[in-house]
Amino acid sequence: MLEATYVGVAGDWHGNTAHALKTLELFAKNQVRYIFQLGDFGVFGSLLEHSADKFRTRIARRLEANDQWLFVTLGNHENYDLVERFSTVDDGEFAGFSYEPKASRILYFKRGQSLTISGRNFLSIGGAASIDYRWRQEWNSSPKAHTKVWWPQERISVLDVESTIAEAQRLGSVDVLLAHDVFADAPIGSSHRADHSRWNADEFAFAQTSRNALQKVAEAVFPQLWLHGHYHVPLDSTVPLQISRGKQAKTGEVRVVCFAKDESKNSSGVLWLDELETEYLN
Repeated sequence: MLEATYVGVAGDWHGNTAHALKTLELFAKNQVRYIFQLGDFGVFGSLLEHSADKFRTRIARRLEANDQWLFVTLGNHENYDLVERFSTVDDGEFAGFSYEPKASRILYFKRGQSLTISGRNFLSIGGAASIDYRWRQEWNSSPKAHTKVWWPQERISVLDVESTIAEAQRLGSVDVLLAHDVFADAPIGSSHRADHSRWNADEFAFAQTSRNALQKVAEAVFPQLWLHGHYHVPLDSTVPLQISRGKQAKTGEVRVVCFAKDESKNSSGVLWLDELETEYLN
């Protein structure tokens, strides 16, 4: 069983090597061994490449040097076709995680997969629908050079929701929900994704599909704490929630913490496992 007094949490890295290495050193300075990264991590590269690219290789080397493990909940800006070719851990405490042999300290959650540390149950559901999909090319095997792309697999499916709820039921209770996006009832603050002058109704509706899917997860799972990235600005709120457990619906509260993106203040922090309290590190 994995044991820790606290774990690390990090928002979007976007393949930013310098920022990621700096963050790992900050965690090492604070004696953090297990780190949860909340998506838009930096899975780029060609389908023809079966080894980790330079970014992921350098991150894995630093993790090895620091005796750290990184658990990634994938975001929307990730090469899902490449992720689907990753290996899977067959047995042991990390069974079921995806990984690359040349970067084996980086472990990728599948949607609806869980991990327990010091008796605390972490449940992950990655992905998000890109609000800027109209400005991106849908991925194919040979996109134009320097073209921004999006992957259909980034969207959260009915099966993703069902498998996440089923895993929560198997666990009995979920302490921390790890996601890239956040459920519909939760605030997103001053994020650029809330700017109505920037996006049209269809774009908002497309992005909302993920939040609606996550609303079903939140109501069924009812974690104590929901951690996410995606919106690039830090936010800590307590959100009332209708809990759909059993025959009668009831109201509860979920604490929701958003971490900022790379090169931003409050982009990483620690989670104390005894009280489930978060603290930003800068």
